[in-house]
Amino acid sequence: EALRTLVVETGGLPRRVPAGVLASDLPALEHLELWFGVEDYGGTTTVDDLAPLLAGERFPALRRLGLRNSEWGDDLVRRLADAPVTQRVKVLDLSGHVLTDAGGEVLAAAPAFRGLERLVIHHHFLTEEMEERLRAALTGVDVDLDGRREPEVYKDEVFYYPQVTE
Repeated sequence: EALRTLVVETGGLPRRVPAGVLASDLPALEHLELWFGVEDYGGTTTVDDLAPLLAGERFPALRRLGLRNSEWGDDLVRRLADAPVTQRVKVLDLSGHVLTDAGGEVLAAAPAFRGLERLVIHHHFLTEEMEERLRAALTGVDVDLDGRREPEVYKDEVFYYPQVTE
């Protein structure tokens, strides 16, 4: 009943873990952070598994949300753009994802993100132009875009990796 912060940091989060967290009664929870990782290390969680959280009905005291470190950052941002939980939280941490300019476009355009106090996106694949666009679109929001990464190129193939996989 008194738990205020819960952080689950991993390179591969099985879907049973967020299912268990989201089924828990945690009325005082103010800060939730989940690191998803990749399938090769047991990461079976998908954006769909977060539906109870995104609906905004869980954890009434939640004000700081970290959804981090996945291969599906762009898809997550699309879901967050219309999610009731986004309107409730004050700090949103989307660090470590494979987040590209496609996700950046959603962040810049969706009104839901303009109500944040702070948006943290470390380790991302946004271009410098998109970083500038985000800062201009989210005036009044403390936007932290530290750690721009370039995708890896091997034999003309481009690879994007989340921050933590092992």
